Amino acid sequence: MIAYNHADFIVQAIEGVLMQKTDFPFELIIGEDCSTDATRSIIKKYGETFPEKIRLLLPDTNVGMMKNFLQTLDACKGEFIALCEGDDYWTDELKLQKQVDFLDQNPDFSISFHRARIVMEPSGNEETSNLDQPPVSTIKDLFRENFIFTATCLFRNHLVAPYPAFLLKAAIGDWPLHILNAHKGKIGFLPEVMATYRVHSGGAISTAYASTAKVKTMLTKNVATFQALDAFLNYSYHKNIQQTISGFYLHLVKINLQEKNKKEAVQNSYKALQANSSIKRWAVWLFLTLVPGSRVPQKFLKI
Repeated sequence: MIAYNHADFIVQAIEGVLMQKTDFPFELIIGEDCSTDATRSIIKKYGETFPEKIRLLLPDTNVGMMKNFLQTLDACKGEFIALCEGDDYWTDELKLQKQVDFLDQNPDFSISFHRARIVMEPSGNEETSNLDQPPVSTIKDLFRENFIFTATCLFRNHLVAPYPAFLLKAAIGDWPLHILNAHKGKIGFLPEVMATYRVHSGGAISTAYASTAKVKTMLTKNVATFQALDAFLNYSYHKNIQQTISGFYLHLVKINLQEKNKKEAVQNSYKALQANSSIKRWAVWLFLTLVPGSRVPQKFLKI
């Protein structure tokens, strides 16, 4: 569990872990990144009350989300790791037991996940995730989208050791982590709602509330992360990853068009085209629409 300025939520997150009923021992490791609110004092009280269950990582200075995330993962010594950020919480007391049982019974799977209740704050609107999710997925499915909500994921520990350095510069940690783990086995889905995922303005990667500049930065970092992933995986999934990267550039194009920034729209559409040649028609149309009289490179005119 990582936490930063989660004073309003952290109690519920911790209680969701402590209520778990299992036939195996487990510990809760919390990486608290020098919050400016009462988060640290709250988790310290829990650590003092449940020293046999809770281990705290308390850096002296703010280290940033990704470093905190990786340091917390490195501190996990058990056979399995379950994720839950400090603003989400588990709702089923048998969640851990069900997921561990699944992986124990299916040694060719590396990840188990389940449905989540998604709560939009402050409106309180709710929806359920993964309604059409198949029971089995693979790494190739993850390249299309990150369908695993953080608080629903449990995976085998030590599949990737050490964690690659490029993760420190990633905008988001769970998606590339899931991909690295899925490289080692299949992904199993349990069709039960066993956690709540909050979408709120204080969320680290909540695009629903993020500024345009923040979203653009995230997309640019995603490109770099997936390029590094491609190399780390020895280009075994190069075509899939290039399609994902192309999608990031197309998202940037949409933002550029909203901003009426034709220059960047053309640049990013060209990069999308380089990453994924299957969008040739779309890219050529964009060139001719945004820049009348422009010359499209001849190699892209063979449609």
